[in-house]
Amino acid sequence: KAALKENTLNGHVYAISRNPQIRRVLMYNKTMFEKNNWEDLYSLQENGKLTWDKLTEIMSKAAVVNGNDITRYGLVPVYSIEEFGREMLWANGAQVLSRKDDTTNFDYTLENSMATNALNQLRSWVLNKGYLYDSANYGWDTGRQVFYSGKAAMAIVDYNHFVEVSSNADFDIGMCLFPHGPDSTDDLVAFGVSPICIPKNVKNPDDVALFWDVLLEYRNESVYEVKEEYYDAMPDESVKATIEKYIESSQNGNYVCDYGMHMKIVSDSIKKVAYGETTAAAALSSIKQQINANIQDFWK
Repeated sequence: KAALKENTLNGHVYAISRNPQIRRVLMYNKTMFEKNNWEDLYSLQENGKLTWDKLTEIMSKAAVVNGNDITRYGLVPVYSIEEFGREMLWANGAQVLSRKDDTTNFDYTLENSMATNALNQLRSWVLNKGYLYDSANYGWDTGRQVFYSGKAAMAIVDYNHFVEVSSNADFDIGMCLFPHGPDSTDDLVAFGVSPICIPKNVKNPDDVALFWDVLLEYRNESVYEVKEEYYDAMPDESVKATIEKYIESSQNGNYVCDYGMHMKIVSDSIKKVAYGETTAAAALSSIKQQINANIQDFWK
């Protein structure tokens, strides 16, 4: 249902898409949590008590810092700090571009208190040494290794990393959705559209469709077909419950789909706020004009 919604324009479906990919879920080192008597994240979420303040509390306890040497982090983002910043925006009810129904109308919806509060929280976490792992100086794909090596309490992880992380970790893994921020009520479920469409004037559409059908069967990237592998790799009950909740939320339309997520100007602005080089309010205001110009140019 999510794929159909995002691939529909003015009542017509123009593309197909693979099943939803589970992204940006929060894994945690359950063994570490139990050893230190930290409250279980999944249980907190189920009882409506998993907040950003609670994450801050756990990060402060988990971070082990000796001068310039950080031997244990609170939280590891799956990729870069700026990408994590976008995830925090979404979790607090903000996004760069919002699409109106199934039309070509897009609005810049980032300049608000929800976005400001999310970026201020990001800056606070980044500037507290050891709270967040920053891959900027080590390589974008190093984060999950830091987590499965036992050097972090929590990690944001995508579905294609689940088995790698679990097979290398020598501890029990728990899972929950990344919690919503103070200005929202929905825990994070992000949907990225992967549209596959046949060009209008192609002469052999049946052949193209057949090729794609065979290719997709070969790649076998359906979440629904491989989730049993996830459950075998991570048997804690929180894993299955979280994956099922993610899929259900996506099917029910309770997800974020941000068409402006890859804009470089947004990434650069988030990074400057995170490192304390500018304020959230100033950054969000400065990009408004350029984003609106991009919207106008897109349909020319």
